[in-house]
Amino acid sequence: MNPIKSIAISGYKPYELGIFKANHPGIKVIRTVLHSKLIEQVETGVEWFISSAQTGVELWAMDIVQTLQADYPHVKTAILPPFFGWEERWSPQEQELFQSLLSQADYAKYITERPYESPTQLRIRNAFLVKHTDGLLLLYDEEQQGTPQYILKEARAKQAANTYEINWITIEDVSEAERMMQELEGDGRNDW
Repeated sequence: MNPIKSIAISGYKPYELGIFKANHPGIKVIRTVLHSKLIEQVETGVEWFISSAQTGVELWAMDIVQTLQADYPHVKTAILPPFFGWEERWSPQEQELFQSLLSQADYAKYITERPYESPTQLRIRNAFLVKHTDGLLLLYDEEQQGTPQYILKEARAKQAANTYEINWITIEDVSEAERMMQELEGDGRNDW
């Protein structure tokens, strides 16, 4: 089996995680888990990290990958939003981060190269991301359904047809990171 060189990254949007503020403590926990999982991917040979940089897990992960490029200069990012104006309804902070990531990406292109027309553009995005990667890194719990179910469906179809790999970040991974962070901080409180 050939080593995986490129992965798509996806996961929940903030509201699907109950996160409605940029300073929510859960973001720090999720970013800690993403950082750990992304380093694992780099150290197993992944060179390209590809995402639409959707608000939430995708945006946070691409921010982390671009930070990791200082220590792993061979790592590349590709940001492929599904349509023009993808970020227009996001918060100003999310729009700023998106524009920064887009401008620093090693490759960036709007997949349909036109404004929003229909949900079909989101299906095209999911199919495109899966088609052009060797695997998927997904923060998702199938018992807590959300929008990541659609890219998971594409990934499972490719997995059934060939050797596509799905790497999970589970709610248990996030809970364990939260527990460890609380132990390190010594406060023992759980407020998210």
